[in-house]
Amino acid sequence: MAVTHRGALLVVSLGLVTIGALGCAAEDAQPGTRIPDVTSGGGPEPGGDLVWKQGFGQVAVDSTQLVRDLAVVRDEGYLFSVVDFDNALELPNVAGSPLLTKGSRDIALVKMSVVEGNAVWAKHFGDSAEQFRTTVAVDKVGNVALAGGWDGALDVDGKTSPVVGGLIDAYVVKLDASGLGQWAYRAGDADVQYATDVAFDPDGNVIVVGVAKGNVDFGDGVVTAPSAGTDIFVLKLDPGGQHLWHQRVGRAGSEDWRNPSVAVAVMPSGDIVLTGTLSGTLTFSGCALPTYGGTDAFVARLAPDGTCVFGKTFGPADDQAAHGVAIGPGEEIYVTGDFQVGLDLGGGTLLEGRGGSDLFVLALDGAGKHLWSQRFGSVGHQVGRSITVSPSGDVVVGGEFRGALEFYGEDAIISAQSGSGPSDVFVLKLDAEGRVLWGKGFGGDEWQGATTVLCDSKDQVLVGGWFERDLPLSSGETLTNSSMNGTDGFVFALSP
Repeated sequence: MAVTHRGALLVVSLGLVTIGALGCAAEDAQPGTRIPDVTSGGGPEPGGDLVWKQGFGQVAVDSTQLVRDLAVVRDEGYLFSVVDFDNALELPNVAGSPLLTKGSRDIALVKMSVVEGNAVWAKHFGDSAEQFRTTVAVDKVGNVALAGGWDGALDVDGKTSPVVGGLIDAYVVKLDASGLGQWAYRAGDADVQYATDVAFDPDGNVIVVGVAKGNVDFGDGVVTAPSAGTDIFVLKLDPGGQHLWHQRVGRAGSEDWRNPSVAVAVMPSGDIVLTGTLSGTLTFSGCALPTYGGTDAFVARLAPDGTCVFGKTFGPADDQAAHGVAIGPGEEIYVTGDFQVGLDLGGGTLLEGRGGSDLFVLALDGAGKHLWSQRFGSVGHQVGRSITVSPSGDVVVGGEFRGALEFYGEDAIISAQSGSGPSDVFVLKLDAEGRVLWGKGFGGDEWQGATTVLCDSKDQVLVGGWFERDLPLSSGETLTNSSMNGTDGFVFALSP
């Protein structure tokens, strides 16, 4: 069975180590504390029940499809799903289905209803080379931005960007609400560059973050690489796709496109918040973020012109990573990721469980001051991949885990496999004070993971990801894998 409830399965070591957080300009007059007994209680609140499900695959074909990202248009009742696929992608009742790849991997942008989950239309991107790691955002009038990595010729409805590198280049494409291409942007050289996240600001400017290796022209001349490694970049384009500014800030904590080093969210003021993983000092305009050694998690807030408002690094000298960031209604900053051994987020040392990595959830105010932080984990590996804030102000986290996850009292979500076996999907909902409302786990006999979570206008939770074999969900429902020995993508909706 995919989800089992057991009692008292989480054992925490009591060997405390006090570890500081490095940073600049953030106001932390008080050390902060973890909320006492925040996970205690009689069990979950109502919610998290399956509303609808949608799988993405191709019948009887050994292929790989993964839902990389979601973007929701809350006032209109629909969402966009980005699917990486090879071979073919079956989309029932969509014109042109199945979509057939033109090369090794292509991209599909799928417009879906948030009420029933059915696909309305799909747009296919690709050529004879490879396109991957695409993320998506929508602005307040329904325009869509896609960003990721592109190899080969980039042509979207006649909007082209020339090949500028010998390998993967970073790209951005803007579409109108109907899916018609508006412009295409590309940056690269003979090495590898790709975008890992994208967002719109309130004025319709496009904010892109990613990683770059080599000497790259982002729009105002070639910039010599500051090191031989892979660096984090942040880029701002105007609504017409013209370069406004960019910064290449220092060493990324990961060069693996499956485990990207930086994510972005934008505040209502237009300020830009980045989170991610570094492996060396990051130097923003007016702010330097040091490193403890190994890989460290970081958060930085930038003004609309790119000037650093504050920056913080979280250590110690083991490995920590931040993967997702979201903004609350009062400019609160919420971050999720994973860590090993110990992690001080400003509220005291958080301890690892019994092995592997534990996931964390962090809340800061707009000035970077610690509000609360939570850690969940046990034997195995637990990772927070994505985080979002619902219209009512609750916080939702999604990711994957092995072993056990205890969220409240004596209840635990148990992975279908052992701590060293395949991963399962989890979705966790907390209130604005960090108290757990409910948690759900989903898993079958093989690997599955959540890549993204969002909430619609009615607080319904939307989850995207991938799975092998079949994926049991709640209420006896199952997502059936249609790809022969392959991986399918999924989107499903859970009640608030």
